[in-house]
Amino acid sequence: KSCYRLGLQQQRDSSTPSVVVEESFRSACELGEADGCTALAVVMVDSAQSGTRADPYSKVDDATRQRRALAQQLARYGCQTGSAGGCILAGQMSVLGYAEASDHALALEYFREACRNGEVQGCEVAASWTE
Repeated sequence: KSCYRLGLQQQRDSSTPSVVVEESFRSACELGEADGCTALAVVMVDSAQSGTRADPYSKVDDATRQRRALAQQLARYGCQTGSAGGCILAGQMSVLGYAEASDHALALEYFREACRNGEVQGCEVAASWTE
């Protein structure tokens, strides 16, 4: 958890370069910290969108496309290893078609998993989609 916490501290300090923050979260993820994987995915999403339109259907270069795919994989991995925030992020990416085609059924499963992990937002989304 110490690499993850370091990354959070670095994020709060605006003078810390994003590449340093990303490396702390990457280390946390590699050491098995689920929230570290989720945080790394968020940093990658933010960096993939900087300088581009947030529209997932806009034309992007191969590097950005690969970064988006990796961010989505990290969010899914975070979810699978217990990060409720990773489940929310994976669900959002799935419904928006962030790195691949939009998949509402898959998104719903991620929101339900977030709910099972205690994330209220996941419960609310899952309930509203199944009414």
